[in-house]
Amino acid sequence: MLQQAPATRRSGGEKPLNEELIAELEARQKIREQPFRSDVPIIGRFIAWFRATWNSVSARWYVLPLLRQQNAFNALLVSYLREAEMQLDDMDRRLVDLDRDHTSLTRNVAELTYQLIRMNRLLTAIEAQLQSQNTDPHEV
Repeated sequence: MLQQAPATRRSGGEKPLNEELIAELEARQKIREQPFRSDVPIIGRFIAWFRATWNSVSARWYVLPLLRQQNAFNALLVSYLREAEMQLDDMDRRLVDLDRDHTSLTRNVAELTYQLIRMNRLLTAIEAQLQSQNTDPHEV
């Protein structure tokens, strides 16, 4: 039975947690025909021989193509999972880069906002000073 791996991924360039699961799938992707055996004393070998002979006559022509088809499917699926894993790793790297860029842009926006507020305050002070200089003292 396959072991369940968490769906989370590691950060910092480490391998994803499901790498072990994919490796196990890869190791088990090929289905092999199992030899018949029997634990019956004395005639066990005869029973196994009879089963093998009967199987080769009755089912092998049908089962072996199915085994090949299943093995091809399993290999394709494991290959797809490997490719998907590489794409997820690439997306993880891109997300880290985007997060870094976003943080930098957020800092830049905060700095520009601060500078804009300062400039608006200076502009207000300059306008007030100009208005006070342009005001005629006799008009009051």
